[in-house]
This record gives sequence, structure tokens and C-alpha cells, in this order.
Amino acid sequence: MPRSRPLAERFWAKVTKAGPDECWLWTGCRTASGYGRIGRGREGGGSGWTHRVSYELSKGQIPKGMLVCHACDRPPCVNPAHLESVTDQINVLRGKSPAAALAQRTHCNRGHPFDAANTSRSKGYRRCRICHRTFE
Repeated sequence: MPRSRPLAERFWAKVTKAGPDECWLWTGCRTASGYGRIGRGREGGGSGWTHRVSYELSKGQIPKGMLVCHACDRPPCVNPAHLESVTDQINVLRGKSPAAALAQRTHCNRGHPFDAANTSRSKGYRRCRICHRTFE
């Protein structure tokens, strides 16, 4: 029975490397959303997300409880310089979800700033103190 090539060899054979600061694109199997997949073979069983495999091959084990996030926001990119381990919360807030959009706002609906003096928190939400006093 023929032995399969090592994961690192199979992995890097399917990467189009550009400059060190540019995205390195995965040319193998991808999901509909653009994320790459690769079979881990005997080295890990099952299949793995290519951005996670790139991180592990280049930087070592992913810290427990952490995700691998693309700083470039391009799912097929496997450039280790573009990958970092972050918490789920940071990953969500960097995204394009409604929660991320709300977290990135710097002012309330009426234009008051969300700064230290004008912001209170209630049940996990930011609240504008000026608006809250005006409309109580």
C-alpha cells in the first residue's frame, strides 16, 4: 500500500504564494464560502480548514479555546502572516454581522458620542446617557 505524502508537502503544493505581505491563495478544494479544506491523512485524521493547517504548520499549535482569524478577511488566504489566533468574541466583532456593526458604532442614533463620559452599560448593551436622561 503506497504511503501518502506528508501533510506539509501536500499542503504547500496547493498554495499560490505571492509576496510576503500579499495573500497566498489555496488552490485546492474550497467550500461555497471560499474556505479551503484538506485531508489530514494519518497525521490528524479527517479533514481540516486550510487556514488552521497553515497556522499550525507555521506557528505551532492553536491555543485552546482560540480561533484562527484572517487579518486580510479573505477566506482562501493561507499566508501565515495574515493569520492570528483570537477569541470567538473578537472574531465575531471583526466580522460583518449585525452585532459587529453595532459594536463598531461610535455614536448613538441621535449623534451623541459613545465615549467614557456618555456611555453606560445595561444587560450587555451600550446606552447613551444623554438620550436616556432626555427620554426617560
